[in-house]
Amino acid sequence: MQRLAQIINDNEDWLMARILGYAKQHGYTVYTSTLLEAWRLSISGLSESILNALAHYPDIPELLPDEDYTQDPVAKFGINEAQRHRERGVSLSMFLGLTKYYRQSYLDLLNHQGLGPTEAERYGLFVNRVFDRIEIGFCTEWAGGEPELTIQELQVSNRLMTNEKNKYLTIFESIPIPVILINVANEIEGLNLAATKLFDEMTVAGGQYYFRSDNEDSNNDHDPNRLKEDLRRLSGNDLTKLMPWLKEAVTRHRQEGADKFYMEKETDFFGENKFFGITITKNLDVSEKFQEAIIIIEDLTLLKNEQKVLVEREKLQAALETIGMLRHEINQPLQIIMGMSEILLFYPDNSDSPKDQLEEISSAAKRLSNVIKKLDKIDQYKTKHYLSDSSILDLDESAGANESPATAKPNLD
Repeated sequence: MQRLAQIINDNEDWLMARILGYAKQHGYTVYTSTLLEAWRLSISGLSESILNALAHYPDIPELLPDEDYTQDPVAKFGINEAQRHRERGVSLSMFLGLTKYYRQSYLDLLNHQGLGPTEAERYGLFVNRVFDRIEIGFCTEWAGGEPELTIQELQVSNRLMTNEKNKYLTIFESIPIPVILINVANEIEGLNLAATKLFDEMTVAGGQYYFRSDNEDSNNDHDPNRLKEDLRRLSGNDLTKLMPWLKEAVTRHRQEGADKFYMEKETDFFGENKFFGITITKNLDVSEKFQEAIIIIEDLTLLKNEQKVLVEREKLQAALETIGMLRHEINQPLQIIMGMSEILLFYPDNSDSPKDQLEEISSAAKRLSNVIKKLDKIDQYKTKHYLSDSSILDLDESAGANESPATAKPNLD
């Protein structure tokens, strides 16, 4: 039987996928957990019962007429599970029905192992007897329950579930950013307080959840102005019609099929220019019972406006530093040109040759020409200190990347 234990230990994921497939196929997921971990734990509990039976029984655990199943370790598992599920309002027929498919999943696993006939029959019989004992535990517990006690159990369970529902509803309503749930038809299934405040700042927590219809005429009006007057019309309406600027994000999320999608959108929102960050995620529902998408909307308007101001400041700073560099680099040659020109103008009869002055003028002009050439070569932005508390563009460093290796200056920044 060691090989049977090994087969069960090594195939938890296979068993989990198998029972989930049966549950979906036959409609049990309507009443079961949506989270994968719950299904894993159910397989883990059954596998542990089979492994405990392998350790407890030296042979096939046959069923005896006078056996006290309340003392059997395998049947005790069934008794405990029966108590838990009965408190949740699960009927015996529903519980036994799904258990049959759990049994079938383990037998299917054995059929996929390539076992020999004798070994396959022996392992299959052992698994069947373990499930027989678990089911006897179910029936023992269900048959022994008194009606009044069962009602009390249901009342306690109902109170606990109501408190848990209220807890998570409070958390949902308290999330400070808008959260909206939509189904596969893009209809709103739920939205929190922050989401309803997108339409009306005067709305209150729980207003969408606890509203009761007065059986009034339900004209399907998607006019956002009408929504401001009647928030009761939000749930059940097509979100992409209520908020057309979300349509691109919702469509792309469905087309791409990604678990998570993000985009930013600029839009006119009730007369205001707004920037929104839109995150859309799938529900973590392995049962495929709830197909909602979760939409989280962040108002990025203030951030975007601050970024614009920062960019404009950076542009202005860069312009000022460039102007400072031009004043520094061009002013000196200009002073030379102007000085030498004045000498030639004011002393035209000077006996000395004007050659020296002309050479100074030519040198200054070449310096100006080199400044222009370096401006054309700029491919990075480097600055250097200028005077006491300012900086200017470092023209040599900023244009250095385009110089030849032989003439390029080292980058000291």
